[in-house]
Amino acid sequence: MAAVGSDYRMKASLTQGTISVNQPIHLGAELTEAWWPAPNAAVSVDITKPDGSVVNRNLFDDGLHGDGEAGDAIFGVDFTDTSQKRYYEFLFRGTGLTERGETIVREELLAKYVVGPRDEIPSPRHLISSFHVGATCPLGDLNAQSDSNVHVRADVTYMLKDYLHLLAMIGLNQFTAEHNSGIEHPRWINSSINIKALFPAPSGTGLRCYLQGGSGYYRSKAGSNDIGFNVGTGAQIPIGSLFRLEFGIDYHHVITNNATTNKKEEPADFLTLQLGVLFR
Repeated sequence: MAAVGSDYRMKASLTQGTISVNQPIHLGAELTEAWWPAPNAAVSVDITKPDGSVVNRNLFDDGLHGDGEAGDAIFGVDFTDTSQKRYYEFLFRGTGLTERGETIVREELLAKYVVGPRDEIPSPRHLISSFHVGATCPLGDLNAQSDSNVHVRADVTYMLKDYLHLLAMIGLNQFTAEHNSGIEHPRWINSSINIKALFPAPSGTGLRCYLQGGSGYYRSKAGSNDIGFNVGTGAQIPIGSLFRLEFGIDYHHVITNNATTNKKEEPADFLTLQLGVLFR
């Protein structure tokens, strides 16, 4: 298998402009190595339809499928199964041989909105809302004083690109104090701005993995105003055309202050495990 950093490239494309139901979407891909055509390859596309079902199409380089001339490393095919309106996701996968005879794979994820009757064309930068419930898991010193309890979170997501999202989130992180700790049940309400990067899984099921992280404000039950950051990972699964199921785990680090003296105390570290529903 060739290295990821090689000069082998794939540039995928979809029909530009508005597409209505039952109109074809042209799928295209151009493969190059060191900027020269790389025709010794094959290209396929996993297509996730609005209802969550996944189909596969092969692209051709024979000059008969809107792909230029035969053997020019420009592949194409028309996708005609567009009877459903809303978003279609296209995971392009190109497999070829480098000049050194090494097998290499390149992937690219694109999306297209298909307009139904009386539909308005949405902005490609649109909002997604989500709600998550799960559990907290204290770490370090916090774990010595308290046990797990409930985690609840709501997000609003702005799609910068299909694979890069900006999130505004607010969450409640509750813990149960140990009987012999002599403290009240710890709790933080946090709000933060995160960046989320999504990556297609190669299974062809519509599953997408993600990494996210950001910093924000943590308000403790004792009344201190703390700052902190969170990083997390997880995956999303489509449910029909409007919803996605998301499961994930986040790590939180809170720089705590004493609510009375405003002096720094030992930082608080905890995990949250959550299951959420995303909807457009």
